[in-house]
Amino acid sequence: MGKVARARLSSVQEFELAVAEASGVAPLPDGRFLVADDDNGLQLCDRNGGAVPLAPRIVGDLEGVCLAADGRTVYVLCERNGTVWRARLSGGAFVDVRTLGCLPRIGGRNRGWEGICCATGHWYEGDALLAVHQRKPCAVGLFSLPHLVEVRRLSLPRHKKLRKALGDLNDLAVHPHNGHMYVLSGRAGRVAEFSLKGDALKLEQLWCIDSAKRDVPEGLGFDTHARLWLVTDGKGRLRQLRLPGG
Repeated sequence: MGKVARARLSSVQEFELAVAEASGVAPLPDGRFLVADDDNGLQLCDRNGGAVPLAPRIVGDLEGVCLAADGRTVYVLCERNGTVWRARLSGGAFVDVRTLGCLPRIGGRNRGWEGICCATGHWYEGDALLAVHQRKPCAVGLFSLPHLVEVRRLSLPRHKKLRKALGDLNDLAVHPHNGHMYVLSGRAGRVAEFSLKGDALKLEQLWCIDSAKRDVPEGLGFDTHARLWLVTDGKGRLRQLRLPGG
């Protein structure tokens, strides 16, 4: 574990966001980004610092946002009560906003689900979401759509050093080509890559990323070119991370 943890993901490019409390990101096919703000809803952002609030507003301790393969269906997660919304993106607005339900309580005073992403065929034959639970327990849940039926729950591999290295979990994203899952621990400043082996997660790699107390990594998302993007709160930055071979 020691040698693996010293590997580092560098930034290919970095932009300032007009969203200080960024908690989740979903890259769009046109090069823009959906960014979740904890309390102020979803923002449509570009790389020049522009940010436009999306209406109708979806608000309430937002911690996760992801985009389906069709490029216009958006899923949004509220940490406090585990609510998941589905909406269609049309131009600069949402249409057909629906509440799908709530993810289950598995510990803590709030639901503790910190991030979501759409599952690929490597994880489920059908439409489903993967969600990461922040801590106590650190876990990943697979939920079929549209009714959020829990299909399976996966724990991190039982390595004390790994769990200590990751700390709290903030978000996750699935590589569109190989199906590997990338999990972010903002407080620890690390990204872990996992594959699915049977009914268990296998650690493939663990990286350090640059972080600061006032600029904590909060959200991950892959774009259609398999580039990994990260957003931070505090200063509100958007960064593309350089993956090996990318």
